[in-house]
Amino acid sequence: MEPTETAEELTGRESGVWKVQTHRSEYVFDFDEHTVTRIPGVDAGSTINDGTRPLRRIEICLVGERGRWTMLSDEFETDYYWQVSSAVTRIEKLSSAGEEVIGESR
Repeated sequence: MEPTETAEELTGRESGVWKVQTHRSEYVFDFDEHTVTRIPGVDAGSTINDGTRPLRRIEICLVGERGRWTMLSDEFETDYYWQVSSAVTRIEKLSSAGEEVIGESR
């Protein structure tokens, strides 16, 4: 078994699929599909950003800091949505570009 690749920061220039763990939720960034998925934890409240949305831009996603990124909106009146996460505790790669994530099919 290969060791899990981790990172201290995501900038949006990566490829593949990455999981970002925060104090309250998990986020899956799929840079091949240009999406981000919020998976709320047990202590996290529900938000409009729950589920998968097209990723617009990462402002900051750095271990030890609160994450901030924007996602494209599916509403005519709204250009994009903001996500401000709790502090990022871990960033790990789930798959490389073009690889299938275990348990998911594309």
